[in-house]
Amino acid sequence: MTDTPQSERTTEEVTSGIPKDSHAEINGARINVGAALCYLIVPAVLYLIVSSYRTHTFLRFHSIQAISVIVVAIGCEVIFGMIPILSSALLFLLPIFVSVVLVICAVMAAQDKNFKLPIIGDFAEEQAKSTLSS
Repeated sequence: MTDTPQSERTTEEVTSGIPKDSHAEINGARINVGAALCYLIVPAVLYLIVSSYRTHTFLRFHSIQAISVIVVAIGCEVIFGMIPILSSALLFLLPIFVSVVLVICAVMAAQDKNFKLPIIGDFAEEQAKSTLSS
């Protein structure tokens, strides 16, 4: 968590559970910009590896959420590829859908908004908190 006392935390932070430390800077870069870059996937992996970045829950959450979206998309590609009749339409629409979701998430992260996807966001929030405390 952050060093912010409970009384100074925003309503959005308390309801979502993701600390709003996005105004902090690491090596001169704002956390919200880093969180938006997570949705390009390569920075997400790097942010989880480099120790100076992985201490910020906001950045960790967006890294894990971005990676989770891609893993689920790959799983859907495999499953949809097994359906003979619908596979071409589904395999065509899935990358478009995933791209739109990633852009929306990146824009929300850049605007310092705690945007959680329905199932993946809960998983990412849980992982961001648990791996930070361990």
